[in-house]
Amino acid sequence: MFKKLIFNIGWMVLLVLTGCRNASPYAEDPSLHEETIKLALDITTRAETDEAPDNFHLWIYNGGKLVKYIKNNPQWTTAPEVGVDLKATLETEVNAENGAVLNFYLLLNVDNLTSPESLTPSQLKELMFELAASYDGDNKVPMSGIKNISVVAGQEEYSLSIDAVRSVAKVDIYCTRESDISTLSVNEISLHQVPEKGYLFGNSGSLVGSLSRILFTSSEGKEITTKLSKTEAPDSGSFEAYKENFTQMTLEQPYLLENLAGGNNLQVKIYNQTLVDEKSRYYIMLTYTLGGINYTSRVYLSKIERNAWYSIFIRISARGEISVKDVNCEVLPWEGKEMDIPAFE
Repeated sequence: MFKKLIFNIGWMVLLVLTGCRNASPYAEDPSLHEETIKLALDITTRAETDEAPDNFHLWIYNGGKLVKYIKNNPQWTTAPEVGVDLKATLETEVNAENGAVLNFYLLLNVDNLTSPESLTPSQLKELMFELAASYDGDNKVPMSGIKNISVVAGQEEYSLSIDAVRSVAKVDIYCTRESDISTLSVNEISLHQVPEKGYLFGNSGSLVGSLSRILFTSSEGKEITTKLSKTEAPDSGSFEAYKENFTQMTLEQPYLLENLAGGNNLQVKIYNQTLVDEKSRYYIMLTYTLGGINYTSRVYLSKIERNAWYSIFIRISARGEISVKDVNCEVLPWEGKEMDIPAFE
């Protein structure tokens, strides 16, 4: 037997939504074994912006068979609810038998899909994307979400929540001096061992890359006038509380593809030492001038996970050195909840 399911989908990206739960306006003939089901669907993502996603894809599968594909981007409006940024609502109908498992796959800000109506769940999970040269905001990066529900005989209402997870990470870099004895200028910050593509829906393995990207460059050098002495802050621990003593670098592209190599600890390359996942993890190359002398240092990043926001703090000593004790990374899920990460090794 088949049921006709009418989904009333309320979306919220950056987003949290609450959907309709009103009862069906008509009584169903039990002999038809058909029910009108209204689905309240919540999507939660957060960012300090009210910019709506550029495009929208929703696939609904029944046992691996596509029963509905929706590509029309709904109308987004600012939501009045606390913690909700944007909200959109749409309705659709599908047929499903009692006991069926419906699978929902969501993509936002992804275009140029080839024959999306023919894609299977397995193919969706293997979809990859190239990082754009720039994005107009946190709500403009690729996002994805997956959710499953079981159709229960006689149930008229369903509540469904999907997290629209960003397929990229975000990084901020802060620099400062240990002392004001010499002037300090940062000339360039580059990212290395960058993969060509990343997975839209995530993947458990690491993608080894060989590309490089310029994150920051200045022909005259960006002068760093802030200072954080070792008396004010010790060699280890979090620098987050001393953010005002750091200068934030304006990065050309703050978004990174996921790279799970590197474990939980950042490391600084010193001479010929061997580092964990040295050939596959990200590292940044920092070129700077202190007291008229040019220096270059490598900082190997910990694993970079999608939908996480990384703040990297770098303190440069009076001798122009960067030690493991002078670098700290704070990691926040994009919704703003703090997540602890061990300090540098």
